[in-house]
Amino acid sequence: MEKSGKAAVIFTGELYGPQLPNPNLPESIRKIYHPGWGHLGAFPMKVVAFHIDAVAPAGKPYTDDTSP
Repeated sequence: MEKSGKAAVIFTGELYGPQLPNPNLPESIRKIYHPGWGHLGAFPMKVVAFHIDAVAPAGKPYTDDTSP
């Protein structure tokens, strides 16, 4: 991970998709308005990680052993 800067991460969380425009906006604005997430609404989707289950260098095999 130190050389490539990439990792394969398995996590538990939620994925939020694109938001719907406010129904109170005029129809002409609702058609062209696309609200988003993050700074200035720049991103159409948002990921919220609750728990990181496993991390491994990208490209390396990892196990899916979730037993305690």
